[in-house]
Amino acid sequence: MDLVIIGGGIAGLTTAREAARSGMSVTVVDPTPTHGASYAAAGMIAPLTEYHIGDERLTPLLVAAAHVWPAYAARIADESGLPSGYVDHGTVVVGHDVDDKAELLRHLPAQRALGFTPEVLTTREVREREPALGPNLSVGIAAPADHAVHNREFLAALLRACELAGVEFVYETAQVTAIPHLVQCESQQLRAEHIVVAAGIDTVRQAALEAPIRAAIRPVKGQILRLQADRRTSAMPELTVRALVRGKSVYIVPRPSGEVVIGATVEERQFDLGATAAGVFELLRDARAIMPSVDEWAFTESWAGMRPTTHDHLPIVGASTRSDVHYATGHGRNGILLGPLTGLSMAEYLRSGVMPSPMSNASPLRFL
Repeated sequence: MDLVIIGGGIAGLTTAREAARSGMSVTVVDPTPTHGASYAAAGMIAPLTEYHIGDERLTPLLVAAAHVWPAYAARIADESGLPSGYVDHGTVVVGHDVDDKAELLRHLPAQRALGFTPEVLTTREVREREPALGPNLSVGIAAPADHAVHNREFLAALLRACELAGVEFVYETAQVTAIPHLVQCESQQLRAEHIVVAAGIDTVRQAALEAPIRAAIRPVKGQILRLQADRRTSAMPELTVRALVRGKSVYIVPRPSGEVVIGATVEERQFDLGATAAGVFELLRDARAIMPSVDEWAFTESWAGMRPTTHDHLPIVGASTRSDVHYATGHGRNGILLGPLTGLSMAEYLRSGVMPSPMSNASPLRFL
């Protein structure tokens, strides 16, 4: 076959769809496609509110990726006949106390220098835009171009689009071998002209890959909660809300169904996958500090998992030192945002041998 992709998350599946539509024969190997970190994510498409001082090399990627999303989501919905889950309801950022306000305002000059246009709001103005917010706020910032997607709906539609494009699936784990063009699955071997490793944090377990590239990926643990609000009896947000509460970040992402996703814990843990009582407590405590109606929502799910994060926060997308092996991993907190751009860029690279800008900045060879 032309292409074997190890990993059925958003990066692997977008690459599979684009490659198959270009005429390549494609097989994705994953025991549970769509059910890794992409499945658990909150689904924020937020280049402004995901910007951190020091991430100037990452920002062009985030901006380009956000521009891809509206048309890409519409195409996936058309192809699959399923909802894409994409919403453009915007985001507000709030601070809880005066120190949180100072920290949020400190980032504004750098954000504006990069071309972003955050709008500073009074506490009254931000509560008018998002009435579910409580009274204990110090500042508000509007980010209307930061959107979101119901990631589970999108992944279901993307999986269907891959199937319709002719992508084959092997529901097993797989290892790249030292033999060129050969992938070892649990029950069989697959040979392909190209192999793309889109295995997220499991990339570090691919022993045949370059050690410096694997060493550049570290697991950063995140915990996410899902709650269900009853719109008839409880206030729930209409916008995505990102907050700084006593120096800690938290986000609240609403779904049209009444589901609300709460997250933002970041822990440097080595493959500790368990959800912790402390993590759940901190997320609920910080969320209810700025949105009291959290207390009224039904608790439905907690998840803890590992984000594959690199030292420089850029993903790892493109060529390895082997002509047959390529990478599409290391997206960290921005896997959903960067997913479609990763797939489009990888497909173009596989066709032409040239990685388009700005994804060319994410070359795996920078770690060598």
